[in-house]
Amino acid sequence: MSIIASVSLTATDAGAFTQNLDRIMALADTAVDHGGRHLAKGGSIETVTGEALPDRVVVVAFDHVGQARAWMRSEEFGGLTELAGTCSQVQTMIVEGL
Repeated sequence: MSIIASVSLTATDAGAFTQNLDRIMALADTAVDHGGRHLAKGGSIETVTGEALPDRVVVVAFDHVGQARAWMRSEEFGGLTELAGTCSQVQTMIVEGL
């Protein structure tokens, strides 16, 4: 079973978001230290139906939910959500099932 951790970022301060984007994405890379594999990391997004999607989406696969939770409890993830939260709205989900 795979676990998908999705971190969605919608800019609230476009200038600060752009300025911090490299640091935000570097912190997203720390998922690998917890057994994660990036499936999507900041590529283009096309809204097909419904409301507009976030400015950035990071999708990480984990083999076990414990790995995803460990990353989300880590200091690095805390830094990611803290930094991203200064210039964007952050939504994080764990989805079971692949």
